[in-house]
Amino acid sequence: MLYNYLSVSELIGRLNQAIEAYCAEVLFEGEISEIKTSTNGHIYLSLKDAASQISAVIWRSTAVNIKIPLSQGLSVRCLGKPTIYPASGRLQVIIQKIELSGEGVLRKKFLELKARLEKEGLFDSARKRQIPRFPKKIGIVTSKTGAALQDILAKLKERMPNVNIYFYDVRVQGVGAAEEIAAAIQTLNDQISSLDLIILARGGGSLEDLWAFNEELVARAVFASRVPIISGVGHETDTTLCDLVADLRAPTPTAAAVTAVPDRKELLARIINLEKQLFDLDLWFYQFSQRLDNSCDLLESQSISILELCAARLRAAKTSLLLLDPAATVAAWRLQINSLLDNLSLKFENFLDLNKEKADSLASLLEEIRPHGILKRGYAMIKQGTTIVSRKKTLQTKNSFQLVFYDGVIDGKVI
Repeated sequence: MLYNYLSVSELIGRLNQAIEAYCAEVLFEGEISEIKTSTNGHIYLSLKDAASQISAVIWRSTAVNIKIPLSQGLSVRCLGKPTIYPASGRLQVIIQKIELSGEGVLRKKFLELKARLEKEGLFDSARKRQIPRFPKKIGIVTSKTGAALQDILAKLKERMPNVNIYFYDVRVQGVGAAEEIAAAIQTLNDQISSLDLIILARGGGSLEDLWAFNEELVARAVFASRVPIISGVGHETDTTLCDLVADLRAPTPTAAAVTAVPDRKELLARIINLEKQLFDLDLWFYQFSQRLDNSCDLLESQSISILELCAARLRAAKTSLLLLDPAATVAAWRLQINSLLDNLSLKFENFLDLNKEKADSLASLLEEIRPHGILKRGYAMIKQGTTIVSRKKTLQTKNSFQLVFYDGVIDGKVI
């Protein structure tokens, strides 16, 4: 039996005839995943959805009439002609018309509004304020039914449970959401006195889901807020206009809570470390005072030795005078001795005054740095008997202790 085998070119030709017969033109939509323009003006791109991807081409004659800027990530609607490219045998669509659809329209609107607000200076980093390090009052603007609220509350409770929370429930998507969000920001600014911070948040979603946070009304409300705002909208890959205007952008709602407050466990660890450093400093001051006392004792001993040496020289001089009988010699030596004594006395007085000033200065410094001096400045010290308590774990429930102040002692017990 003889078989009529087709060449590859003939096979592709027949497949193209079949495609043209059953699918001459198609309407379809998808997201641009890859795009490039050749030197001769043709545009080659790939379109995809959640499950599939297909290659497409826009010939130069069609491309020159396209009025929208095409870019990766845009959602588009197309009219095209399916065909198999003979050189590679790959299915592709020759696009004859293309327009934005769904998210594509929103993305175009997003880019236009972003450019306008950026030109007005709403994104300038110079106008953004520092987030308070230890906020006492925090406002939260999000939906009470979303997971974002629970994530934020859980993280705030874990890190700093004593912070005051002012929650404002709003819709975070759909009709009226932007108006509610803007109103919530304004209300928190106007009605909560001494509010330190506002967290604006919602979970992730599509561009359409997050669109309320791209509305100009909300962006300007964030810009006008007197209270610093952390924006924690969507996932890390999502960026909204609120993120760009806010004083600080967090990648997720949970990250916004982490950024808003410090971790109390870390703060307690730092306090314990500072207490240890203070104890070591107190020990150093004590050792310094001991060295100062030793120096004072040495100074006193040296002064007595100088006086004794002077007295011995004076006695020797008197003895020499007694051995020299002539009156003139005696008178001359007497004058010289008196002069030496006066000079010695003056120098010794200066020596004593100088060292007394140094000793007084060191004594004043010692008084300030000794524990008693520290207590005088408003500190207190916990003791058990004669032992100073420097760590919390030393005190157990029902243990007695003494709280030592500058002017007295108060007895206490751990309850």
